[in-house]
Amino acid sequence: MESIWKIRPSIVPPAELLEYVGQNTAIACYLMQRGITSPEQAARYLKPDRNNLTDPLLLTDMSTAVDRVSYALNKHEKIGIWGDFDVDGQTATAVLVESLQKLGADVVFYLPIRGKESHGINVSSLQNFLKQGIRLLITCDTGISEAEAVQYAADNGVDVIITDHHTLPDVLPPALACVNPRRMPEDHPLSSLSGSGVAFELMLAICRGSGKEEIAFESIDLAAIGLIADLAPLKQDSRLIAQLGLKRLGENPRQCIRALIETAKLKNPTMDEQLIGYFLAPRLNAAGRLEDANPLVPFLMDQGSSDERKALADRLEGMNANRKWLCDQVFHAAVEQLDRQKELSDAPVIILSHSSWPGGVLGLAAGQISGKFNRPAILLNESTDGLMRGSARSIEGINITEAIASAGDLLAGFGGHPMAAGLSLKKENLSEFKHRLYQSVLLQGFDVSVRPVLEIDAELSLCQITHEFYSTVKQLAPFGKENPPLAFCSHRVHIVSSKPLGVNREHFKLIIEDETGQTIPVVWWNADEDEIPEGWFDFAYSLNENIYKGEVTLQAVWLESHELEESPLVDVSGKNITVFDFRSSPNPLEAALQTCGSSEYVIFYEPRIPDREETVGRYHLHPVDTLILASLPTSQKDIEDIIQKSQPRKVMLAMEKPGNKTNSSYLQTIAGLIRYAVSARNGLANLKELAEASNSREESVMTALTRWEASGNIQIQSFENDLLQFTRENRAEDTVKKREAELRLEYELREITSFQKHIYALSKDEFTELLQSLHGKPTRRQIVMPHGKM
Repeated sequence: MESIWKIRPSIVPPAELLEYVGQNTAIACYLMQRGITSPEQAARYLKPDRNNLTDPLLLTDMSTAVDRVSYALNKHEKIGIWGDFDVDGQTATAVLVESLQKLGADVVFYLPIRGKESHGINVSSLQNFLKQGIRLLITCDTGISEAEAVQYAADNGVDVIITDHHTLPDVLPPALACVNPRRMPEDHPLSSLSGSGVAFELMLAICRGSGKEEIAFESIDLAAIGLIADLAPLKQDSRLIAQLGLKRLGENPRQCIRALIETAKLKNPTMDEQLIGYFLAPRLNAAGRLEDANPLVPFLMDQGSSDERKALADRLEGMNANRKWLCDQVFHAAVEQLDRQKELSDAPVIILSHSSWPGGVLGLAAGQISGKFNRPAILLNESTDGLMRGSARSIEGINITEAIASAGDLLAGFGGHPMAAGLSLKKENLSEFKHRLYQSVLLQGFDVSVRPVLEIDAELSLCQITHEFYSTVKQLAPFGKENPPLAFCSHRVHIVSSKPLGVNREHFKLIIEDETGQTIPVVWWNADEDEIPEGWFDFAYSLNENIYKGEVTLQAVWLESHELEESPLVDVSGKNITVFDFRSSPNPLEAALQTCGSSEYVIFYEPRIPDREETVGRYHLHPVDTLILASLPTSQKDIEDIIQKSQPRKVMLAMEKPGNKTNSSYLQTIAGLIRYAVSARNGLANLKELAEASNSREESVMTALTRWEASGNIQIQSFENDLLQFTRENRAEDTVKKREAELRLEYELREITSFQKHIYALSKDEFTELLQSLHGKPTRRQIVMPHGKM
């Protein structure tokens, strides 16, 4: 649903505020829009000073917690830290362990493994943990809903201190102390802390009491990472901790952070909230979502050798790539479900399930669905124990955990905070759960007919966007929840070029131009290619800096667009295509690239070349000036789709002469893709991606998979919305079915080979005629094959 843009009214700042900010009217107005009206408030907001931190002893039960930890330190009792596997839980654990070790504590820690235990405190795992002789258990980023586990510890003579920030239950667990900012009034300076923020406050109080305050501040960078990654409201003390932590991170980054940056080949990145949100957090989260996050605690504390850090950074990079792929598959499968069942996207809460969806990425995909459809979303999978488990994500104004709690008697478990939650329930309770959840969300004021509002801080012409202007904007950072990046809009612009970014082409880099010819680069994260405007439009965006090879440039970050009714759509039909033929060159692709020079191009190549980001397959094409055909299409439909999607002005023929596609080589190619899917992607594969990776047709991929299944090598568990789930097997083969599949595959591959050889044999003039007939036209020109074949 298209947002209503609300332009903030002009404000006349008071003279004393203007004077404090050096007569910078823009910054004074932006401060006032955030409720900051005096020089004193502005100083606290703009100039981080650790002396302005609120006394942590004001948190309920903090004094009791400090006394008990101090006693454990004096008596050399073993202290156990129980954290959580997300970034907030990892950093909270690292803050406690690092600071306590510096104070001389005997401390051990544990993070639950998502695949086996999920969030919270599993009593069986706790039993094993306590066997190490633990006398004091401190939870972080968890524990507030774990009454059974806390009671078990107490019954076994272990005192428990809970540090958490999640929603409070009706009855608190029987812990010695429950330090949770939600026990404070909503307007209290400490009320918005995340788990890592609470852990930092505990250590600050302990260290101050022993005259060793500096020890606590040595871990404030970890607290900042957790706060920002967990999307904590960046206001009051949470903002100050984030500011101080980012400052420390920039001045003296940890070796673990350096290792992650080097592994990803980032060049001199700015240590800011964007680096945490878009780079560090996804990589750290990937371990907890897909494997075991326990090794990340010593990693974050810079323990171990440089080789060990490098090895773990490499693993995190790989896990993050896998996480992105899995999340992308779940998101697109969910959208396809909603396309088929429109009524599901009209409900107050989108609730979807699938047996093969991996639990580790459900929260991320739910967040994408929630953002796309502007309503809370819950994605569930089905476990072997009969329970459906999943994650919820919400929108501003709807407390999803409160809504889920209204049906708590139907659930096996749940927990979370206003914007996110986890839950589990029996499948037979799903229908009643939906009904009660819908009612609860509607009672909170959700109205499906109300269009969302986007607050626009200022209207700008593109020529006003300068480095000097951005330096003003940047003073309000770090940006995040309750301190969003400034939103601007510019009128009557259009896109002059677009290029996909990312391994999965999920983002876009655009160049936008206004009526005066002024341009600005734009990045559109998680773009929907179908929603890229084709004519003139009004454009809403935020701003940031892009650093590439040491050069700093300004770029806009896409928020929304409003297409203008009177704007003419670009008519590409009838435009001529210029064809360049490099097929006779010793190296056709390199010859084509040399001719391209600096013009915008993509290379159609299947399978795509790993070290060339500009290579794309048939399903990832986009409008471009120059299309280099380095692979041959496999069918009439493929070549039509390639030209229709890319709408090129120039086409360069750079394909090699095709050979024969044989059963044995093709089956080995598919076998390699199967092995990769099983080992790296939990047996999940996308049919379209398999077709691209094998330069074949989708039906041929399915025939090959059927043949391998008949051979007893694999088992196809499910196939829905192009998403395949299979497992490696070792069963007896079905000889008849196997032979039928081999004969069918032989025929299909012969068809592809015949088509590709015919296309390759076309002269440059014949190619030009063919491409002109397809460019921008809805009709098909039949490609006549020899002997009547298609």
